[in-house]
Amino acid sequence: MNPLRIFTAVMGFLAAALAIARDDTTLVWIAIGLLGSSAGVRILQKLQSKREQDDTDPSDRDG
Repeated sequence: MNPLRIFTAVMGFLAAALAIARDDTTLVWIAIGLLGSSAGVRILQKLQSKREQDDTDPSDRDG
């Protein structure tokens, strides 16, 4: 697992809980940003692993 993704997800959930407790919309947007960046890192990881898999898959090549 990517430590950056885990860190941003945990911080996002903590920010969301704190935003609910304090009823603070600024913290809500911070939580959204952190959770969105965690999702973005996950998407980039999936694309990178798929690209590496396609590059090493000999059944995909012509000839």
